[in-house]
Amino acid sequence: MSGGHFDYINDSLCDTITGAYPQLDMNGEEQHDMATAVRTLNKLEDKDVSEICYDLFCLLHSFDWYRSGDTGRSDYEADVKAFKEKWLISTICCKDCENWDTEWISAGPIERHFCPILGLSTRDSFTCGRGEKRKDVP
Repeated sequence: MSGGHFDYINDSLCDTITGAYPQLDMNGEEQHDMATAVRTLNKLEDKDVSEICYDLFCLLHSFDWYRSGDTGRSDYEADVKAFKEKWLISTICCKDCENWDTEWISAGPIERHFCPILGLSTRDSFTCGRGEKRKDVP
């Protein structure tokens, strides 16, 4: 049942805020090319913030199409996975921790940009809720 779960507001906002229309398939070449263009356009005056906003709108677009019946749940789940792999790091050692909200922490551009602003350590010193060094950090 096509029609836009969010009445296409998310797509209009994406175009207005980032200067590009959101793409499906977070691993696709078209989405990658548009994310690169959004970074270059840099309407939010920070390339990392511009790109993550665009990617988040692409994820909302994927959810919108899934909920509207245009695509399947597996397509949306693949986009969620791609988004998390690009922007977040799984803290595998935290699966059993009480601090379940630390299961995903920022990675790459987000970490470099926001950790210093928030006074947080960078990736090499993150530990899980039990105080163990993250398993995905060399």
